[in-house]
Amino acid sequence: MTIPPTPSKLRIIYAEDSPTEREMLVRLLTNRGHYIACFNDGKPALQAIVSASYDVLITDNDMPHMTGLELVRELRRIKSPIKIIVTSGYLELEMEEQYRELGVRVFLPKPSPDEKVFRAVEG
Repeated sequence: MTIPPTPSKLRIIYAEDSPTEREMLVRLLTNRGHYIACFNDGKPALQAIVSASYDVLITDNDMPHMTGLELVRELRRIKSPIKIIVTSGYLELEMEEQYRELGVRVFLPKPSPDEKVFRAVEG
């Protein structure tokens, strides 16, 4: 399978409470030349997005203090233009619909093949 060419570098925020998941995605995306800042919860990710310019948010749904859904709701409230990708090992249809109502269109199951991650982030 052919891996698509790397677009210009993106500034990515990754909110994920699993260190293993964070390490895998960081390695994958930094090897493509992207900058990625990781947070283990939605609250510090939100603070980073508000205080700096990022292109993409990748967020887990289930996190301890601020869930992915709460993070997306807050970003929509402040009208952040950041592209949002939701990852989850399992996302109930009702939860996915709540994300869709907030304008989220990209969902990645865990795990996802590299090419699917590249398309979601870079597309």
